[in-house]
Amino acid sequence: MDKRCQWGLCNSDNRYPDRLVGDIEFISFPKRKFSTRQCSLDKSEWKLQELPRSPL
Repeated sequence: MDKRCQWGLCNSDNRYPDRLVGDIEFISFPKRKFSTRQCSLDKSEWKLQELPRSPL
């Protein structure tokens, strides 16, 4: 699935790999339908290193 930029002149669109600058990583947000535990985290628990990753 392509990650598309929705804000005009953005260089974070992976449809055009030649435009990607640096080490860009897209992080998908958990979907409530598949992962209730991840979606129920409090705002204070939103640390990137501590988030449980869903196996994709």
